[in-house]
Amino acid sequence: GRAHRNSNHEMRLVLAPNKAVLYPEFLGAFPPADFRCGLERLAELRERLHQTPEVGLIDMWSHLARLKDAAGEPLYFPGDSHWTLRGAAEMSRAVVDSIEPGLWREGAVAVKEEILLPMDLATLIGTPRSVRVSLTETRRPGVTTEVVETQDCEQGPECLVRYRSSGSAKLIGRRTLLVRDSFGTMSIATLAPYFADITFLFWSNELEQQLATRMKNADLIIYETVDHFLWDRVIV
Repeated sequence: GRAHRNSNHEMRLVLAPNKAVLYPEFLGAFPPADFRCGLERLAELRERLHQTPEVGLIDMWSHLARLKDAAGEPLYFPGDSHWTLRGAAEMSRAVVDSIEPGLWREGAVAVKEEILLPMDLATLIGTPRSVRVSLTETRRPGVTTEVVETQDCEQGPECLVRYRSSGSAKLIGRRTLLVRDSFGTMSIATLAPYFADITFLFWSNELEQQLATRMKNADLIIYETVDHFLWDRVIV
């Protein structure tokens, strides 16, 4: 928030709706009053952000609401607070389209590997389980993407990872910094091959001191955060 106001960088703000915002019908007929109040405040803030073009809002509420209406399957994992690979891919598409319309190719997304993904909400209520997930990545003919820098933190491995891409296909040439939370994790492999130079930095107190330095070296800064942390991460 404050650091960016003192810079002249181009900006995007990706707001990931929490699961209850997209699926309030599963909260029962009488959701708690504080939740209803929170939804009202978020709606007001969302409208203000739409009226502030320099923020570069990428409104994932609208993107996912359209997908929800058309989808025959949930966009968030049952038993987990995060969106599925389809939601993550939609974030990647929305980011690329906001910078270089027409560059994104749906057909370039391919299965990378299968993993067992622990469900966080199931673990919190004492019924831990995992689901099999096919992770995806972007494969662009004529583009080579490599990791040139990584750094672990207390939250886990690769809290900072920098990619460089090169080749004959068109790339977004601006040096890009994407500051993300766990909602952005599954978008990394689908986003990186569209950028000549992009660094993904996890929201972490341990890495916070690096943020100002990384921002100085970036031409484009993308902030991704789940909506209920917006106040702490971007607004302040």
